Amino acid sequence: IDGLPLFRSSNIQFWPILGLIKSFTQNIPFTIGIFCGTSKPMSLEKFLDNFINELHNLLEEGIEFNNKTYREEVHSFVCDAPAKAYLKIIKSHGGYSSC
Repeated sequence: IDGLPLFRSSNIQFWPILGLIKSFTQNIPFTIGIFCGTSKPMSLEKFLDNFINELHNLLEEGIEFNNKTYREEVHSFVCDAPAKAYLKIIKSHGGYSSC
């Protein structure tokens, strides 16, 4: 999860959720979801709700492709510093009294 400004002269920013399947020979990240707005998502629950539900379903049921069921597991979550602070509901590294 990463929060990034769209343009230097704009306050519009993206908060994408990206995925990567380690068992594939080519480790190419893919987009799972994107929030676009003038600030970070206001509700962490709304931002992650669909992602968490679908991830839970994939972990339990797997995904079927060519009559074969594939199961994956979560290896890690990687975030930049602002996204990590947002997800953990803590002050960012640049916040007042953050260290």
